[in-house]
Amino acid sequence: MTGLANVAGFEDKAGVIVHAPNYLAGQVFAELAAWRATGKIDGFDLLTLDPHARALMDVCGACERIRTTPLATSYRSLLRIGIGVYLLVSPIYIVRDYDYWAVPIELLVAFFMLGVEMVAHDVEEPFGVEGDDLPLEKFCATIETSVRETLG
Repeated sequence: MTGLANVAGFEDKAGVIVHAPNYLAGQVFAELAAWRATGKIDGFDLLTLDPHARALMDVCGACERIRTTPLATSYRSLLRIGIGVYLLVSPIYIVRDYDYWAVPIELLVAFFMLGVEMVAHDVEEPFGVEGDDLPLEKFCATIETSVRETLG
């Protein structure tokens, strides 16, 4: 399940809402308008809170750009070809200088060069549930705690 189906209190709206962050931002703005109408906040409070509510969509847009912008295919191809050529050619030059030490040196270099390729693949998908992905649940919990503390 994705979107609002995982947000407590919004499970029933999961199939209706297309863009969950946009819906939630709309709810925040509606709540601010209701607070203003009932006198819970005045115009100055609204001016203070409004930029923070707008920042929600700015952050959402930035995260969506990160999530949907893959590394260029040409970058990945060039990186793979470069690593392959280097690993094929470098033993020739290393053996001349280091004789039998060339084998562990080349293995160490290959380990790091292939590690660069693996990191490039992981950087392409920063959001998820793997061990090296960004801890979005932790970020959200921190934000929720801060908001609850701010609103009392």
